[in-house]
Amino acid sequence: MKYFKLYEQHNIESIMSSDDNAVEYLKSIDFFESHGYEEDDYVILDNIYDIIEIYKSIDENITIHRAMKAPSVDDIDFSQTGYFWSFKRDGVGTYDAGSMNDFNQKWDSSTAKTIVLTATTHKDNISWLDTLVANAIYGEEQSECYLTKGSDITITHIDDSILESPINAKS
Repeated sequence: MKYFKLYEQHNIESIMSSDDNAVEYLKSIDFFESHGYEEDDYVILDNIYDIIEIYKSIDENITIHRAMKAPSVDDIDFSQTGYFWSFKRDGVGTYDAGSMNDFNQKWDSSTAKTIVLTATTHKDNISWLDTLVANAIYGEEQSECYLTKGSDITITHIDDSILESPINAKS
């Protein structure tokens, strides 16, 4: 890791401050080589640009979205809603729901339906380095937002219906 020393001196603000810094960080963790991408791949670079712009646009709180499978809203454990969210409503899906999330294995999948949560969270609750890597790969399709496990979130909508009383929850 020839770039590692450079990034020992940087923090999230520095890495996420520019496309060039983000690319250098990704080089430092051997992202391009380990995923089989070229450092000048315009799709990857565009994905990096998009997530940097999202980062720069957030003052404190941001709206995020998550789809999950459950028989009903009453079956959702709001103390553990998961940490894979999306910055865009149309980026949600139940990707890897069974293998990545034990929550979805509590009941027979034939009884479960997709439920979409919309929430707000503070930008400090986002694991930006994981988010950067995920967005470099998946881009706008999923617009990944990785929350730090156990982060505070406020559920404001369920299946696009606004809640009269928002739900305080955890990722």
